[in-house]
Amino acid sequence: MENILLCINMMVLSVQDIMYKSLNVIILVILTITAVIYTAFNFNFSLPEIIAGICFVGALFGVSITFKCIGIGDVIVTLIVILIKGTVFAVFSFTMATLLLGIVNFIRLVKKEISVKSEIPFVPYLGICAMVTALCM
Repeated sequence: MENILLCINMMVLSVQDIMYKSLNVIILVILTITAVIYTAFNFNFSLPEIIAGICFVGALFGVSITFKCIGIGDVIVTLIVILIKGTVFAVFSFTMATLLLGIVNFIRLVKKEISVKSEIPFVPYLGICAMVTALCM
């Protein structure tokens, strides 16, 4: 059930991120509330995992504010993944998505399809890696 919820959330957010290069606040709020409700009924996290999740989202938020290399919407989407699947899953998916984003866009940069200052949507990469990780774990 959680994999279906995760896939639906990531597909909706990926399409919106690709089309508009931003995420609608209303959709983010609805999906976050859905994830919180799901977590409330299927609470299977330990206290250390909750603390690690809060620290990870806090660190991402700090990077978002300080360096502007990741958007606030991407941090919220990572929070949704943490709420649905857990901190370890989210950290692994986020790391894989960052590597995939780097490889794909390095190739696109070499081919001169994009410039260094291009805004690149991150949510589709996070969605792909979250779905692949869900299949593997």
